[in-house]
Amino acid sequence: MIDEGAVLSVLVIDDDDAIVRLLTLTLTRAGLRVSVAANGNDGLSQLKAGPFDVVVTGIRMPELDGNRLADVVRRTLVPQPVLIGMSGTPRRACSGLFDIVISKPFSIHTLLSTILRLTGNRLHQCQSTTESEKDMPAAHQLSFG
Repeated sequence: MIDEGAVLSVLVIDDDDAIVRLLTLTLTRAGLRVSVAANGNDGLSQLKAGPFDVVVTGIRMPELDGNRLADVVRRTLVPQPVLIGMSGTPRRACSGLFDIVISKPFSIHTLLSTILRLTGNRLHQCQSTTESEKDMPAAHQLSFG
């Protein structure tokens, strides 16, 4: 259950540094509290150490991939975070483990609106997408993948 008065906490898990940096910058500017992990094992350790409202994870990663991470989360964590998978080949995501899988490349607006929808409009405390993207290079405003 997501605390209605608190800022959303998001854990970004991906082995691509560029994606992690872009998501961290964008989500932080949108008013979210962001933590990062470079792979599924690190992400799982952080998830066990403290609750997160949302997990945004790559599907294909070394060590512990996004599917196996999502399976462990679904079987063991209470409360359950919103799980968002991101993949250039969404068919690789195991059905039923993720709340949604976003196909790369995707826009920052798509990710923020997805988080908004899946958390019950909790981004009302955050800046608008337009404000959070105003200082970003145009290439990053459109998409990445």
